[in-house]
Formats: sequence, structure tokens, C-alpha cells
Amino acid sequence: MTKPRLPLLITAFFVFGGVCAVAAPLEDPAAPRFGPYFLGHETEPAMDYGGRVMISLHTAVSDAGSILTRRFPYVAPAYELPFAVLISTLQHEVHGHGARGREYNLKPSYGFGLDFSAYTTIDRYPRSMEQLSALAAGGTEANSIMARRIGLDLCRPGSIPASSATMLLLAKLDLSVYIASTSKPRAPREAEPGRADAEDKTSFVDEFEQGNDIAIYLATRQATRREADPVDVWLRDYEIDFDDPLLDKSYRQVQDVALWNALDPMLWASMFFYVRDHAIKGARMLPAPALPIGDGYGLTVGTRGSIEPQSVSRFLDIYLLTPVAVFGAYGRDLRSTDETAYGFGAGVYRLTLGARAKASFSGDIWDWPEAPEAQYNGTGWNAVGEIEFPIGPALGMALKAGYKNAGYFPGVPTASGAYLGGGLTATF
Repeated sequence: MTKPRLPLLITAFFVFGGVCAVAAPLEDPAAPRFGPYFLGHETEPAMDYGGRVMISLHTAVSDAGSILTRRFPYVAPAYELPFAVLISTLQHEVHGHGARGREYNLKPSYGFGLDFSAYTTIDRYPRSMEQLSALAAGGTEANSIMARRIGLDLCRPGSIPASSATMLLLAKLDLSVYIASTSKPRAPREAEPGRADAEDKTSFVDEFEQGNDIAIYLATRQATRREADPVDVWLRDYEIDFDDPLLDKSYRQVQDVALWNALDPMLWASMFFYVRDHAIKGARMLPAPALPIGDGYGLTVGTRGSIEPQSVSRFLDIYLLTPVAVFGAYGRDLRSTDETAYGFGAGVYRLTLGARAKASFSGDIWDWPEAPEAQYNGTGWNAVGEIEFPIGPALGMALKAGYKNAGYFPGVPTASGAYLGGGLTATF
């Protein structure tokens, strides 16, 4: 990775947003004024439906603010962005670290500061390295799950208000910013005569001991390879081996994931529309972040990343937008320190079944790479369906059911078996 390429790539994706704007339809004047709001839950880790509740909280605040600032739309970012920071922090802790903690019955609890700082603790020790890895990665994982739902909703104009683009920005970049702000794994430098400032520089060890998610994740990967005790790692009694070449390789791989995750065309196109249509023109809804190809059809691509107990993964998504649904497919690599394996998935999102009923279905399959952590092997798979239907003029119900085999996949239980969810929606 070289620094000169980053501004060029970001500029390219902003240009993508501008191209998407050509012939993009304006919002429907008959669109609902308030909502959609959601209240529900699902089998732990409840990252997806928990994220929907968080999105609804942000929507409610944005709706209330729009009443007061209707004539001054440019004021909206002043309250939508700070509240998005708060919501993404809550998602990171409660439906991220906390969700994995609840899944493993570790009894999590939380603390929050006035400066938007937060932390999660557990009353029971993790029983395996798999649990500890998933716990460390859970915060950024939950925000990534929420960001994906927001992005898919934005592909169906009228499904989610424009204010959620700020949530997309904060949730999407949570993983990338966290990785970028983590120090390179190296032994802390001791102070030298005449260089007392060397003691004051933050080191990887400092971050590990202070609870940095990425530092804990990388140390856990190494401790797994060395068959250390997960309790020692959790209590920070584990001594990191900085001569381990795989530690440095893992760090470089998560940096690659951070860059790939941040350079998401759907994200930057959405932010382009947020500024142009919402902050400047006052539109409540945004056009889809896609290249229009005529007659209600569009095409868009997205990038996302994941850090997992024995590997890291980069996803490339392709979506076809149609008048009746969004059809999507993706490919991804799963890179351990030994080899690279691949996975694929496809689905249909918000397929129109009637006047107001919508259904979504998707499936995923992947091979586990050979890895010195030896957490998984063979093939993994996951399948999930969701349906939403009206139960009144303004109310609806959402039901979700999925099934997977044992092993890690973002946003769902690590154990094999079924997972379920349900909740109520409201739009006015």
C-alpha cells in the first residue's frame, strides 16, 4: 500500500457518485414522512436486528430534527452526524462485543463516557480462543452488519431515510479506522538518554493492555497458534512474541482489509447524494447509489471486509437494482497466514410479493483455508430468509429464519443450527 494511491482512489469513487447522479430519480412526493421504525430481536448475536433498532433511533431523532429545521436543510448534518457517532458506538458495544458475549453466556456489561467513549466487560472468562477472537472482533463486525443493511436499503429508494447515510458512513468506517489507528506490532522502545519522549509513545503492547480490539485480535491469533490459555490473553498476562513473522503478516493482512473496506463505491455514492439531495435540497429520501441503466434498473458494486478467528476476508459485492427487487452476488477471499480460500454468495433483497409485502433470501458458501490457528476446516455454508408484511395501515411485522453449519460467519451464531428473529415496523 502506498499513500499516493489513496487520494486518487477516493477521488475516483466520488466521481462514481457523480456518475450515479446522472438521471437519478427524485424522491416520491407521496413517500411517508416518518419512519420506518423497527423494534425487534433475534437469536444472539443479534447484530442485524439490533442494528435495525439502532437505525430506528437515529431515524426518530432525524425526523424530530427535520420538523424544526425544515426550512434549513443544511443544518441537518449538525445533529445527524454526532448522533450517528453515538449510535455506531452503541452498536459497536451492545450489539457487537456484547452480542458475542451474550452468545457465549459471558454476561457482558457496558460503560459509556460523556466524550462518546465506551467499553464492554464480561463477568465470565472466555472458554476458547474462538470465543475470544470473535469477542474482540465483534464491535467492528456489528457495525459492518448494520452498514450492509443500510446500504441495501438505500438500493431500494423509499426503504430508509437519507439521514441514515451518516450512519452508513460511521458504521462502515468503524473497521477501517480502528485498524488504521492500531500501532504496528513491535516491542516497545525503551527510553534512551536524552530521549525521554520515547517513553510517551503509544506502543502495540500499550494498546493490547488498554483493550484495543485489533491488538487483542492479533494477539489472540498468535496465542491460538501457540496453544496459550485464553484466560491469560483476556487478563493481558500473555506475553506477545514480536519475533513471530506471522504476527507481522496478520497485521499487514488486516491493513489490506481496512483499505478495501473503506473504498466502497456504494458508500461514497451515498454520501454524494446525502450532501447534494438531503443537506442542500432537503430531500428526505435518496436515489439509489447505482448507475442507472434505464427503466428503473441500476447496477452498483460494493466492498466490505471482515476479520475472523483464523483469517481475514474481503468481499466484492455486485447488485442489480430492478423495479421489483435488488439481486446481489458476491465473491470473497479468506486469507490465513498459510493460504487463501474463496467463498461466494447470492440473494434477492426486498422482493415485492404484493402491495406492501417484501421478502429477502440469500445463501453463502465458502471453503476454510488451511491455517496454523486450526479453528476450522472443510466447507462452511449459511442460508437465511426474511419476510415483512403489513398488519395494519401503519404497522408491519418482520420475520427472519436462517440455518448454518458450525464456524464463523459475520453476524450469525458460530454454532451450527437455526437462528430466528422477529419484530414490528411502523411507518407514518
